[in-house]
Amino acid sequence: MDWQDSKIFLAVVTGGSFSSAARTLGITHPTVSRRVSRLEKTLDTRLFDRTPKGLEITIAGQELLTHVENMARAAAAITTFGNKETRQPKGIVRISCGSPVHSYITCHLDSFFEQFPLLRLELDDSTRHLDLARSEADIVIRRQLPDRPALITRKLVEFDMSIYASPAYLDKHPFIKTAPFAGHSWIAHDDEMAEAPHMQWLYKHVGEPAMRLRYHRRHDIINATKFGLGLSLLPDLWAEPNRDLVAVSDPIPELRTKLHIIAHRDILAQNKIRAVWNWLVELMR
Repeated sequence: MDWQDSKIFLAVVTGGSFSSAARTLGITHPTVSRRVSRLEKTLDTRLFDRTPKGLEITIAGQELLTHVENMARAAAAITTFGNKETRQPKGIVRISCGSPVHSYITCHLDSFFEQFPLLRLELDDSTRHLDLARSEADIVIRRQLPDRPALITRKLVEFDMSIYASPAYLDKHPFIKTAPFAGHSWIAHDDEMAEAPHMQWLYKHVGEPAMRLRYHRRHDIINATKFGLGLSLLPDLWAEPNRDLVAVSDPIPELRTKLHIIAHRDILAQNKIRAVWNWLVELMR
């Protein structure tokens, strides 16, 4: 496989179109189209679907993208060999993500700053709408896929939710799996999260009277659970770093959540943004 064809494929994915890739690479639109077609013929698979809304990467294209990104990182590492100090990405990168991923990222930031000593991060744990075209954030992680063609997206992670308790709570209140919800106190979000899937599950299977302690922020729920004040329904991704928590149920299938990483294609072309994007993808793999 020709590496130049792979570079053109990556530019098409990043830019969202053949014309954008052509502008980025300084070649013509027909050249981009021809080289992508040649790559598809070489691999004997379709990499993009041509739709009225534009190009959509196929499943095979997503699989190839992972390998091409690895090749690009390796090529970049070779290029910067011997000049590492001056080529390190630097500056501030702003990431917005919900609290489960926010907490998981925080647990791994030591290795991040060892790898990128010149980068600084601003982490926002809200899920409010942010306009990437207006630079309200550099990278966002969300459940919903955006419908703007200028935004680059890819699936980042899927995680489950399970019921958790502290060892102290279980010593006082043995958890009976044949009747897991009876006779237990629950810790949950307040009414501002009432429409969230995990809260709807609790209303249906536990009932509001059993939710004896409610908080707005998830870290308060986790602390109350660790203190032995009741059971809580938590993302496994969030609970994993907390050794004071015990999963007392299997993952709940209907609460499995898929998250996507999103950035504006013009912003993603910046060295510092691409470095953080790649680090997040690798972290969540």
